Amino acid sequence: MPGIVGRGPGQRRPSPVRFALMGLLLLAVAGCKTGEEEPRFQTRGMAFDQPIPVEVDNNNFLDVTVYAMDGGANIRLGNVVGKSTERFTIDPQRITASGGLRLLVDPIGASDAFLSDRVMVGAGQIVVLRVGSLLSQSFISLR
Repeated sequence: MPGIVGRGPGQRRPSPVRFALMGLLLLAVAGCKTGEEEPRFQTRGMAFDQPIPVEVDNNNFLDVTVYAMDGGANIRLGNVVGKSTERFTIDPQRITASGGLRLLVDPIGASDAFLSDRVMVGAGQIVVLRVGSLLSQSFISLR
């Protein structure tokens, strides 16, 4: 009969178990990809996919170099001239979510330095570092 396709000799009928396994495999593969990128940095249950803004207000007469501390590595943000304010950003991929953020202030031409307390930055917050006229009066806050 023309127009009817049948099985030829030696061809078996597909089993229902094989169809079920193929369906489960397709569902598993489809569930792995949501179409959205993973957030690069998470803390306090919020995700960062934007750079973390850092504002440094240097009230000291000395120029300072500012570093973000990430475990054992220092990430240089830049220099801030004495009695001025600068703004920097930190790539969220460079900061570990569980460790929070610490900033190191290294005055150029001085032997001492300031290491801030650890802060946990939330999405949309700005890290503000105030360098005091005496280095020991420096502090970090979130805005």
